Amino acid sequence: VGGDLPPIDRMVAEFVTAVITTPRVADRLFDQAHAVLSDREIVEVLQICGYYWCLARVATVLDITSTTIHGQMPSLGDS
Repeated sequence: VGGDLPPIDRMVAEFVTAVITTPRVADRLFDQAHAVLSDREIVEVLQICGYYWCLARVATVLDITSTTIHGQMPSLGDS
């Protein structure tokens, strides 16, 4: 997963992949994640995965397609 990423990012990507695709993450992988992420950071990663998975499931069940943005998308600093 993510061969050209820094080692920490590659490990987080592997952890996220396991979280999304399996009901439980292997102890080895959890220990690797916990070696570089604090308890709080692990919870934050899990929350982001959960939000993504939940919204993706709702969109799939309701057959919602993504909106195409035409033109330039405004940035957060634009008023």
